[in-house]
Amino acid sequence: MSFVDSVISGDAEVEEISEWVAEWHDSGGVSGPLRTYLGFSWHEYAVWVLKGEALEYIVGARRAGVDFNEYLASLKDGDLVAAELFPISELHKGDVGPE
Repeated sequence: MSFVDSVISGDAEVEEISEWVAEWHDSGGVSGPLRTYLGFSWHEYAVWVLKGEALEYIVGARRAGVDFNEYLASLKDGDLVAAELFPISELHKGDVGPE
């Protein structure tokens, strides 16, 4: 189960992401790319790498069952962090990575 799935199911807290990243590093990445281990799309991963505070919004979008970019767009007028993340998300929304 990925980090994001574990947070959504209540088995992990968003604050535990550093521990998950450390565990991935300690394993030598045998479970695949970090973004897969954490459960991020390329788009989400690109935004999270640039702005760690994106994590709460990634999880929020997943819980709401909506696209990450759409989720930020729906919040940006009343949420300063979402307003800061939205243009970054717009820039990366087509990212698909090397896979």
